[in-house]
Amino acid sequence: MRPHVVNSRKIELLEKVWAKLPWQYVTRGVSIAVIAQEGEAVLRLLFVEADTVFPQHMHPDATEVLELLHCGSNAKIGPTEDWTESVNVNDIQHYLPTAPKVIKVTNILFYEN
Repeated sequence: MRPHVVNSRKIELLEKVWAKLPWQYVTRGVSIAVIAQEGEAVLRLLFVEADTVFPQHMHPDATEVLELLHCGSNAKIGPTEDWTESVNVNDIQHYLPTAPKVIKVTNILFYEN
């Protein structure tokens, strides 16, 4: 199945700068690039490779908003690996500080701030 794209303009822009982004390794199959930062607000791009589980994690001092830009049909997010729900392109996920999450994907791309 072909992945769905929420906003082709965003994807086009990302394709042009992808290789120049300051990617940082997080864990197997997971990388993050900071796109912009002002004060305590940070806009990051989170990339999770196909067939990867981003283990349970949280940010103790940050509220997170995740915008799903691109994904395969089996992308899931939830508080634990056993308790996840399917997510779709256009979904917006919101997490208060200390809220745990697990991301399970076939292929997924998020803006995270």
